[in-house]
Amino acid sequence: MTKQIDSTFYGWKFSSEVYQIATEVTNNNFFTAKGQNIPSQLSTLCGDWKEDAHYGKYFEVASAKIRLPQGADEVRAFLMNMKLPNMKDKRISEFVRKFPCLSAMEDVKKIASIRGITLDKAEGIKNAYLNKMERYKFHNAFSCYFELSKKQEKEAFKRFSGNVESLSKNPYLLLWADSINFRQIDEKVKKTSIWQEDSPIRITAGLHQAFKNAERQGQVCLQKQTSLKKSYDILFGSHKKSLNMQKLDTLKNKVRESLLEEEIAEYNGFFYRKDLYEAEKKSAIKIAALLRRQKTFCNVKESIREAEKEKKISLAPSQKEAIKKGIENNFSIITGGPGTGKTTTLNTLLCAYLKVFTQTKICLCAPTGRASRRMTENTKMDARTIHSLLGIHSDYEEPQNKIDADLVVVDEASMCSQMLFASLMSAISVNTTVILVGDKNQLPSVSAGNVLEELILSGTVPTTTLTVTFRQKEGSAIISNASKILEYKGKGELRLDEASDFAIRFVESEEEGMSVLFEELSKSKVSFDNRQVLTPMKKVQLGTQNLNGRLQNAFNPSKAGKPEIRYGKSTFRLGDRVIYLNNDKDVSNGDMGVITQINDAQGFIFVKFSTKILRKFERHELDALTLAYAMTVHKSQGSEFSEVYIPWTKEFKGMRLKRLLYTAVTRATKKVVLICDKESLSYIGTPSAEIVRFSNLGKLLKEATR
Repeated sequence: MTKQIDSTFYGWKFSSEVYQIATEVTNNNFFTAKGQNIPSQLSTLCGDWKEDAHYGKYFEVASAKIRLPQGADEVRAFLMNMKLPNMKDKRISEFVRKFPCLSAMEDVKKIASIRGITLDKAEGIKNAYLNKMERYKFHNAFSCYFELSKKQEKEAFKRFSGNVESLSKNPYLLLWADSINFRQIDEKVKKTSIWQEDSPIRITAGLHQAFKNAERQGQVCLQKQTSLKKSYDILFGSHKKSLNMQKLDTLKNKVRESLLEEEIAEYNGFFYRKDLYEAEKKSAIKIAALLRRQKTFCNVKESIREAEKEKKISLAPSQKEAIKKGIENNFSIITGGPGTGKTTTLNTLLCAYLKVFTQTKICLCAPTGRASRRMTENTKMDARTIHSLLGIHSDYEEPQNKIDADLVVVDEASMCSQMLFASLMSAISVNTTVILVGDKNQLPSVSAGNVLEELILSGTVPTTTLTVTFRQKEGSAIISNASKILEYKGKGELRLDEASDFAIRFVESEEEGMSVLFEELSKSKVSFDNRQVLTPMKKVQLGTQNLNGRLQNAFNPSKAGKPEIRYGKSTFRLGDRVIYLNNDKDVSNGDMGVITQINDAQGFIFVKFSTKILRKFERHELDALTLAYAMTVHKSQGSEFSEVYIPWTKEFKGMRLKRLLYTAVTRATKKVVLICDKESLSYIGTPSAEIVRFSNLGKLLKEATR
């Protein structure tokens, strides 16, 4: 039986999903409430009482609506829970004594009457208060009914905070927040009067979800027939089981209407979401403009010779060719596998470029924080993430900054999504020279796009492939095996070389794989900071979620007196290796660090990142961190580790991709330990193990350069 409780948030008890709450109805007795999105605020909770062996008696929350305070005590508690800037508890108490009404927070002069609060600070406090109140209204109007998680609510509010009226008329617009899916919204809308199976807003939402699903698989566009089938399945159920021609005609009519209204685009037999088509087209036009611009230069060969002398090196012919093309062209690409001298080539290119063009502003950047830091270490010049350079936090944001540089070099260019690359190109002047550096055989971007490969295959961009393997002189089995992985076509058995820097352990099951992994890790004499487990997936036995907990218990076990803090299903301990999952000003997505301090009572930890930045995380911010003893291969791109341990077994199924294994192997500088079964190793030679991405960037570039 559903019960209702009026409660006031008191503090965290166990995690982001479990709170300790003081209530009015129980005379301020504490109780535990458990739920997915319980606000840190005065709330009306609906649910029922349950018993749990770990939590004891708790209130399982089905929905939680924020309620406005009544009386001075509740106003004080309400404002304290808002965590407003420059409004500590003492100031709030002083404010409520003077103005025991919530509406007083909308009056700047009243806020400024508090000691230590200037008019400027008061304006900031008022704006923060109004923003929080809007968030609370959004929570009550949408998050409760549609059961949005905290992450989904945060993303949806950021996108629609000024457009709540439109959401009320068409809740399917919530799908434009990336983490929210069609079924989640449709099941709830179905219970309202606005639901119609063939309504235009529902058909549009189904189309949008089909494109979202494709983009999550890296596709920029969908073949026409495929997009219709995928949309039909989302809206009406499997077309293979039952195809209703009337419903299909309704869908086709909506597609035609969307094309006319330019909600979607059509090109070369593919349908696109409009913004992705524009991203490809505008990128192609900008590159074509760069390629057409005449460039004046002289003494290029002499400058390369001088740079060689200065760097005390002797370049291979392909390296000299790459530098020459980089200087003489306004847009060029340098590609090559591990050990082929990309870093040496880039350093010498920068040196030679400054000799040819003496007054040159150079901008170095990369898609991730770790890649940009490696670029800084290798070049001894400042490098930034593309996001920070453009003043954005996600690939889909409009660039806030123009790039004031004569030369822009992008390292790890294979990791650039189409949207991020388009943003970068839009911020670059046609008078700028652009050089992309990367390994075309690595995994393409996590988000939609296949930028580097499309540009190379177009045949329009001056490209140099570095072919001489310098590390091979040392007898590197890592390099030779990486080449064998790429070249394997499935004929016969894939025979990889075993050597001091490459060990292969064949196993028969995931259980044996787990045992062998721990055995190999325990044998290593390298510090754990220089060892990394890389796995294709998260939610399997040898995936990151299971491995991180087990590796933590093995290499950083719980001990009496060792601080730890629980958050959701995770436990963070002093000394744990963690990875950051967001993009911020000082810390980037993919940055790794170590927990240096934990205060469970006050609910915070300190992490020292490899960038030397020490950052404090409150308990509610811990969803931005995860353990990093094991990470996915995708997350490891742009990084290098002394030793890499790779489980590669049947449970990874369709993720046993050729490029995935190649990328994992090439993250190691000193040793690879591959733990696999023979079937999974041979699988990389099948057509299913190839990555196929739909994109027309290359074709659009060919058209733009005619």
